[in-house]
Amino acid sequence: MGEFFSTIFVGAIRLTDVVFCLQTNPPYAIFGHSMGALVAYEMCVQIEARSRSDDWAWAKPQALYVCGMRAPSLCGPAHDPDTENPTLSNLDGSDFWAAFERRYGANPDLNKNTEIKDRILPKLKRDFAMMETYDASGFADYKLNTR
Repeated sequence: MGEFFSTIFVGAIRLTDVVFCLQTNPPYAIFGHSMGALVAYEMCVQIEARSRSDDWAWAKPQALYVCGMRAPSLCGPAHDPDTENPTLSNLDGSDFWAAFERRYGANPDLNKNTEIKDRILPKLKRDFAMMETYDASGFADYKLNTR
C-alpha cells in the first residue's frame, strides 16, 4: 500500500475493501490512532453503509478502538485548540516546523537532520491537509451502533 490517499474518505474506502478481502475469521475489531482514528471511523461508516445492501455477506466489526484524535465531528481548523496556526498544511519550512514543535514538542534528533526534515515535510503537510479538510458531516445518515 505504498500509494497515498487523497482524502481520509478515499483511504477508508480502499482499506475497507482490503478488510473484506482478508476477512475469513470473524470476529474482528478496527483500531486507529491519530489520523488513523478518522480512517478507522470512516471504515466503520463504510461497513455500516455496505451492510444495508441485500447482498451483504461480511461480518461487522465487534468494536472500534480509537485514540489520539478528537471526535470526527470536532475535526478541522474551526475546532483546533492551536489558535495561532490551526492549519499547518499551509505553512512552509521553518514556520511549519515551529508550529509543529509548539504543538507536539521538539525532537532534538530531527532538528539535527535537515535532510530528513526536508524529505518528510511534504508527507506531513499532505497528512495535515487531509485532517484539516476532513468533514464527517457527509455521513449524517449513518449512525454507528455504540451500545
